[in-house]
Amino acid sequence: MKFLASLSVFQTVLLAFLCLRMMAVDARTDEVAQIALAAAAEQEAAERRMAHRNTQWTAQARAANAKPALSGEAQPGLNAEDIRAIFRDELAALPQGTTPVRTGAAAQAVSPSQVQRLQTQFAQELSYLRASGGGDAAISQVESVIAQLPPAERREALSELARTIASGDADARL
Repeated sequence: MKFLASLSVFQTVLLAFLCLRMMAVDARTDEVAQIALAAAAEQEAAERRMAHRNTQWTAQARAANAKPALSGEAQPGLNAEDIRAIFRDELAALPQGTTPVRTGAAAQAVSPSQVQRLQTQFAQELSYLRASGGGDAAISQVESVIAQLPPAERREALSELARTIASGDADARL
């Protein structure tokens, strides 16, 4: 009988403890819910402010574009001379030894002896790539040689490079 009475008291104390813990968890849940609601309201307010600013900027841009330009007034933006100057500066800033990629008529103007030399160089670079197993530097070197080839030879070289990579002779990605 004493044993049952002690178990009953223990059970009552345990239930009281669990009720107190549940009340604490409930209070903490209410706090977290309030914080989440406040954060959501702040986010919504920030989105409204950004939408309002975007609307203002769009309206200002429309107003600026709608204004007719006076004949002597300078137009905002870049003109052809500014763009040419930017290209000259960028080309001058290229590191020495960099070969620009040829496209169109410039790529067609490669002499047959130069094409033969580039194909030989490609074959050497490809064999080095196979021997070394890959690597970014080796791939970059092969790609720079391929870029100098005329379009028809370039397609063939890219196909050969793709076959080399697909066969597993070189560990690389195009």
